[in-house]
Amino acid sequence: ALCREIILEGQTNGFLRSDIQARYLTYVFLGAIDTFLSVMILGEETLTPAREKRIIDGIIQVFLHGAATG
Repeated sequence: ALCREIILEGQTNGFLRSDIQARYLTYVFLGAIDTFLSVMILGEETLTPAREKRIIDGIIQVFLHGAATG
C-alpha cells in the first residue's frame, strides 16, 4: 500500500507516467525487488555493501527510466 501511494504521488506530481495504472507500476517495482531477493537468498551469494548499493541503484534507475515522463 505504501509503495502504491508513493507511485500515485509521483504520477500526480508528473514524475511518473500516468498512462500506466499505479498498481501495475507497483507490481513492476516490487517484482524487481522480489526477483533480486530471491536470487540472493536462493543463490547464497555474498552481498557486499558496494554490491548492494549497485543493485539498488540499478533497480531504481531501470524503474524510473522506464516509467518516467518525457
